[in-house]
Amino acid sequence: MGKKSQPSHTTQTTEVKLPKWVEQASQSNYQLAQQIAAKPFTQYEGDRVADLSNMTTDAFGLLNKNIGASDPLFEEAANIYGRTAGDLDINKYYNPWIQSVEGNTIDASNRARQMAEMEASDKARSSSAFGGSRDAIQRAVGDAEINRDLSAKVAELRMKGYDTATATAMAKNATDQAAAAGLNATGTARQASVMSDVGGLLSAGATEQGQAQKEIDADMAKFGEAQNADVEKLNLLLASLGMSPYGKTETTTKTGTSESQGTDWATTLLGFGKLLAGLSDRRDKTDIKKIGKSKTTGLPLYAYRYKGDPKNYPKIVGPMAQDVEKKYPGAVQEVGGHKTVPLGLLAL
Repeated sequence: MGKKSQPSHTTQTTEVKLPKWVEQASQSNYQLAQQIAAKPFTQYEGDRVADLSNMTTDAFGLLNKNIGASDPLFEEAANIYGRTAGDLDINKYYNPWIQSVEGNTIDASNRARQMAEMEASDKARSSSAFGGSRDAIQRAVGDAEINRDLSAKVAELRMKGYDTATATAMAKNATDQAAAAGLNATGTARQASVMSDVGGLLSAGATEQGQAQKEIDADMAKFGEAQNADVEKLNLLLASLGMSPYGKTETTTKTGTSESQGTDWATTLLGFGKLLAGLSDRRDKTDIKKIGKSKTTGLPLYAYRYKGDPKNYPKIVGPMAQDVEKKYPGAVQEVGGHKTVPLGLLAL
């Protein structure tokens, strides 16, 4: 009979040990990390953004100084265009001597009429033909001819005066408009010249400011490198430790947790029976792990359990019947469809 079942307490302890040099390196890295973390924060105190360059400032000053500088030219040109765009005023361009010439012409005509009348009177006296209708008719015809001639001369003078005044006014308008166009062109050219100078200064100033910013960035990078030197060193040590191969030792202490039913002699004898019977067929085994070769035969050796054995059974070491059959075909037999190996070979 088996022993009376009694409850048992299960305790399992697992201990993992790293190589000593790994533990020392890890502790050293941890101490370095603590030192880095304890360092006070140091802020970069230099400039971070470059100031405007002198040429950029000069460009802004030049632009500000010349804002509206061409406006008087444009305003004067607009006034000229305004004056010349309306109806042509020729009155002020008439020759002031025209009236004087016209008056002289009329006076000359009057004198010519008087002379003609006097001549007609003299002829009439000499011919005793004073009075009467004939004398009146002659006087009327003479006056008409003189007046007609006078009107033609006055009209001609006035037409010449009008043409001359019109031509003079048009020429003056053309001159004024050309002057206005010149003022516009001068103002535009002045603006273009200023903007060209401003653009050149801005371009050169941007280059100068960019170089200053590069120098600031370089100083900041140098400061950052100095600040991060310890961190980079720690990262290098951690990386080198992580890439270094090393093993570890695991120790496990375990007791079964169950109610003990006493020794199961049937199961124990079954395992030994399989071994004594030479049951070495690979198909009957599980948890197989190759552990080396036999020094005597060169056959591979394995650690394994038989199928159906509890997991807490210790593994058995031995060959596989299939490997033995390849090297020693006559040494392997089949019993009930399972390959067996003589006990002598199992002990190799």
